[in-house]
Amino acid sequence: MADQIHILRTLLQIQLASDSSAVEHLPYTLSHLSKNAFDPSPHLSKWISRVTSLMRSNESGARWAGFCLAYQTSIYSKELMIEYAQGWIGIALPAIAKNDALPTTKAAIRLMQVILTAASDVPEFQRQLATPNATKYSTLLIDLADKSPSLELKILSINSLTSVINQYPTLHRQSYPSLSTLSLKFLNGSSPAPVNAQLLQAATGLYCVLHHTGGKVGAANLWKNSVDETLNFAWGSLSALRTSFSEGNYGHSSSRDSKNPVFSVPRNVDALRCATTILEKLLSTPTQRPVPLSIGPLAQLALAMLRCSMDDPAKENFDSATQVMERSVVPDIWSLGCSLTSTLAQCAGYHLCPHVSRILSTATYQLEQRLTAPQRISFLVMVKEVLANSFLMHSDIAVTRLVKSLLPSLSAILAMQASGTVLSSAPAKSRKGKKRAREYEGDELLRSSKGLIFPVPEEGEVALIALDVLQLLERNPHIAQPARSLASRIFLAVALALPQIPPALLCPDLALHHKISSRIQSLCAGLSSNLSNTMSKSLPMVVQMGSDSHEWDVLLHPRLPPLLQAVPYLEDLSLFRVEESQEETDVREALNISTGNVAAPPEDASAHPTSMQLDIREDKNDARPVVISLSVDRSQKGPVTHPTQSQEAPHPPSQPLTTPSTHPTSLPAHQISQSISAVAPVVNAPTAGPSTSTVVPITVSYHQEAEDEDEEMPSIDMDSDSD
Repeated sequence: MADQIHILRTLLQIQLASDSSAVEHLPYTLSHLSKNAFDPSPHLSKWISRVTSLMRSNESGARWAGFCLAYQTSIYSKELMIEYAQGWIGIALPAIAKNDALPTTKAAIRLMQVILTAASDVPEFQRQLATPNATKYSTLLIDLADKSPSLELKILSINSLTSVINQYPTLHRQSYPSLSTLSLKFLNGSSPAPVNAQLLQAATGLYCVLHHTGGKVGAANLWKNSVDETLNFAWGSLSALRTSFSEGNYGHSSSRDSKNPVFSVPRNVDALRCATTILEKLLSTPTQRPVPLSIGPLAQLALAMLRCSMDDPAKENFDSATQVMERSVVPDIWSLGCSLTSTLAQCAGYHLCPHVSRILSTATYQLEQRLTAPQRISFLVMVKEVLANSFLMHSDIAVTRLVKSLLPSLSAILAMQASGTVLSSAPAKSRKGKKRAREYEGDELLRSSKGLIFPVPEEGEVALIALDVLQLLERNPHIAQPARSLASRIFLAVALALPQIPPALLCPDLALHHKISSRIQSLCAGLSSNLSNTMSKSLPMVVQMGSDSHEWDVLLHPRLPPLLQAVPYLEDLSLFRVEESQEETDVREALNISTGNVAAPPEDASAHPTSMQLDIREDKNDARPVVISLSVDRSQKGPVTHPTQSQEAPHPPSQPLTTPSTHPTSLPAHQISQSISAVAPVVNAPTAGPSTSTVVPITVSYHQEAEDEDEEMPSIDMDSDSD
């Protein structure tokens, strides 16, 4: 106690001795204040007197220091704030009303906000002091937010208004028109420049609390009216952005001028962004009584935004400049639609189930197109939220298509580029008359031009979210058997390949390697522990992968509720190429994924220059490492195509130089020998570059004790006395 009193006394005698020193040492003074410093003591009255004198000073800097000290005192001691709030309100309100310096006005606004909202549990204080001054404070804030040229002061005023209206909703019933006009001033998208993100959030927060002014009875109607008006506003903005496309007429007209697309298109995009932000905030705002939620109209708006396309046939009479501008903002419409759908799924929950099939079908179609990584992330996050907050879909076609659209994101890990995944480098073939370039082990880590599997962090994020979505889809029994089998093979192939890939060669974000490894291990363990028949055969893999507590509970405590539908046995999943059915082959070829061929290599290896081959050399009686060599040809340029009919590419002869890996796989050796030879499907990944074939060996090291299969069984002496 003596030290705390000494702190107050020292601050009063040194740091707050004069107005100039109080301004200069204000950061030091605020950093040394604490809640215990305001315990009852003789120095408290001197402290309050000094703070009040600073608030009444003629200098703007001293007033700013006084308001800051009063605010900090109110935070640490509610008793002192209640006792001296009347005098401080008489000083702060005139400071807000007059055109004072910006820091002083901001400090006075914060002081008034904490005084009006911090003592809500003291009825007498609320009745005598807070209630009479709340409307005065709100009137001053409305004027500041409307007329102040400072963006920072506008945002602070709107946020303070939101806090006060939440505390005193019925007192602002008469101010509802002015408050609504103020908030919509920043949300109608009429300004030439886009609305500032912070100002948009502040104005949206103010607009979404105005329905509380209607009381317990009228709040529900005001909330519903706000949703309906915002929906009409969003439809009008979306219609104005699709005037040159066939689906542009949504039955809603927009009064915006669309003669000059250079100005109209950005304004309409900004207006649509404001409308979707308002809808998301309204859906997340609590209400005192149940309100009717218009799930159908909201889902229709979200679907219309998700279905926007750049390739729709245009209308007969259209302006080419308008169509180019409208086509350029389609990714922004997709992003807003995904955000709105995610919020609707979180708030509506299972009530959204009648629309889930159409939403996921639309998202699947978009995921099958050529999208950038940020666009794909938006759709994947939306699909994840919808699946997590709805029942399982019963459409075989929709679920299977969704799984197929996600598999290429994972198979990219298997399509490793030679410059980024060489673990044991192989010397290139030297030409006659030229000196062979020397390569050293680990030299690829020092190359500045090395390639990564995911050069951009967003591409790695796509694979990570795709794993989360596939884990949600894995529990769906309606996935077609060929797609399920192919997905299982890809999961196991990725689980085997990841331990051999250093984190630095996967993505610039080193933490992504651990995240993907944990996701894929959990997914493989979940697939392996569905039935007792499967668990008995995959128990070593589950144990070696270090599953979480849920998988251990399934193994140790099998008395769980039975599954609604039997999960296919392990024999039904083709882990070997020879067991692959024609349907699974068609699915794999449609996804442009080829498997390795363990048969003899063809004579002409250049017949199929665009395939990546997987060559497994295995000898059960040999303890040498198993070598997986990927032959990558970099001669073809252009995007990846999806042919309807394709043939498996034969194996090119390759003799890689292998080195034992320093990252041994976590799987047992007998499982590797049984399944790795045909598990890993490889993606046809053509890349730009010279027409050279590079062999990328991946070494899977394991140690197996020597066993003599022909060892004679020991004889048993039947005449021996067991007693």
